[in-house]
Amino acid sequence: MSIQNTDDPDAFREKVLEAFYKFYKGAATTKTGQRFKVSATDIWKETTKILERSIDYRELSPVLSYLCQTGHIKKNKDTGSYSITPKGLSLFEGKSKFIQEYQGVKLPEKEKIEVPTFDFIKKKKLVPILLRDYTEILRCIKSECWKSAIILCGSAIEAILYDLLKQNESEALSAKSAQKSKGSVLPLEEWKLNFLINTASELSLVSRGVKGLSHTTREFRNLIHPLKEMNENYKLEKEEAENAFTTLRILIRDLTK
Repeated sequence: MSIQNTDDPDAFREKVLEAFYKFYKGAATTKTGQRFKVSATDIWKETTKILERSIDYRELSPVLSYLCQTGHIKKNKDTGSYSITPKGLSLFEGKSKFIQEYQGVKLPEKEKIEVPTFDFIKKKKLVPILLRDYTEILRCIKSECWKSAIILCGSAIEAILYDLLKQNESEALSAKSAQKSKGSVLPLEEWKLNFLINTASELSLVSRGVKGLSHTTREFRNLIHPLKEMNENYKLEKEEAENAFTTLRILIRDLTK
């Protein structure tokens, strides 16, 4: 690839990727207002600002193709726009690999699992937490740390359901399943996982299957309290971790559609 504006092709690619990151963080805006799916023109203009000099638009296409091939960005087939991936984010947020060699539950040996981008999350401060926890869940399962995997799955499910209900806050607070104290509905931030699950189901925001599986995960998430584990004789093995992780993945799949 010929890069006329810099002697270092990798440096130019990094600046293009930085433009994607600025859109993702809300530090750059598009005409459509979408920050997570941006056009090549948007990226070209923002890269120009970052470099503080003009660049030939024709130089951008091979860079976008390269970044797609390396997995730092992805092209959205429906719109032709582009989005930064977790792998791209990792360069700016100091995270470890987002594509894991995974020999885990119900997966073919050495299948690669890509951490979701969590684009459906509206409270963006939750995204880096979910990205971190999801990658840690993969490590826990690979290392057969079943209890840690289950607790992290429950935590991730709670964060996702909170964000989902926050997007539908008025309906959630009016639901029969809303958590109450002394006859008054509590703020969503104070709800326990049980109430998040039931209310999301009542409002048809999650499927019945997710509701049932989530309640199982909720029970095991309580194992963060050692006395509960001791007194109730829970079994924490591969199958329990599999159920928790499956629930999380189904929830993410359904909300990504």
